Amino acid sequence: MSAGLAMLLAIVVTPTRAIAVPVPVFSLQGVVDQSDFVVLGVAISTADVELASIDRADGSRVYGRQKVATIAVEQVLKGGQDLVQADVRYFDTTEFIGYGGVPLDSPSIYFPKSRNGQYEFTSPYYPSIVGAAGARISSGNPIDRVLEALGAVLADRQRDIMAKRSALHAMDRVNRPLARTLLRSAMSGADRDLRLVALCGLLAIDDLDALRAAEPYLLEADVDPTHSSPFVWMQPSQDVENLVYAVSEIRSEGAAPVFERLLRARGTEVRRRVASALRQMRSPATLPLLRIALDDSDWKVRRSAMLTLSEVTRAPGCAGSYDRNDEQEAPCLQFWKDWFARRP
Repeated sequence: MSAGLAMLLAIVVTPTRAIAVPVPVFSLQGVVDQSDFVVLGVAISTADVELASIDRADGSRVYGRQKVATIAVEQVLKGGQDLVQADVRYFDTTEFIGYGGVPLDSPSIYFPKSRNGQYEFTSPYYPSIVGAAGARISSGNPIDRVLEALGAVLADRQRDIMAKRSALHAMDRVNRPLARTLLRSAMSGADRDLRLVALCGLLAIDDLDALRAAEPYLLEADVDPTHSSPFVWMQPSQDVENLVYAVSEIRSEGAAPVFERLLRARGTEVRRRVASALRQMRSPATLPLLRIALDDSDWKVRRSAMLTLSEVTRAPGCAGSYDRNDEQEAPCLQFWKDWFARRP
């Protein structure tokens, strides 16, 4: 799944209902690359500029206020080396559409860009991420400098778990040695919540050590299979569910021994995610696992196995479909079982 196109659901709870709003998945590498400068600092004030509105893709209009945040810069992580203060515009909506706010006096990493001679945040959804005052930065590469600043959050004993969870979430899909080191450290730590978040981040970059560490959680996971898409959530209650979804990101054939055991997991969604990963691999090395999947009690696992077999082997026969009432499933299953029986 492309991070640039993927969406997650942001949730806002009102006195009468909870509203789910789709927003783009955060990409640390993407926002660093697209920003003219990246700074560690604090927003010391915000001020109204004017009434404003934006038009959405569906033709509706959202109203709010154009505001400006004044950021006191502690360290520059990318560009603007002489910058000590920056005024950055942003849009504060009256209706929740997933845009991020600008909290005051909270150490953060900000991502502005220049437009028409003024600064605005690169992403209205993610104007900033968590930061730590006094972070020691020594790297030359902007993305690694940002990762060092996030590492300072994880090392700060005064920061609460939610701040550290935010730092780990920000590293999701960042396939850099420093990110892997920070995530592996959290994976080995004492806090279960942080372990699970770190495991998700590592699975997203195809880390087999993380898959092996996640196996005990996955074998016991019982996720609602009606949830068909992976979303990123900040709530600890969603951590195991996120871990299950992340299994489908694995691409290494070395995952086979763990996948064989996970294909016998009690959780239907776990087995579906393994089947999804096998289809992405499209490797003859996965044939023994696909044979196991043909006998699964879940129709989606069986259909995925048949589709993968037709793509991997190019054998003239049944590919199956994702129609639950496909009348051809039984003969297709038999075709592939006979195909395996004829193999040397």
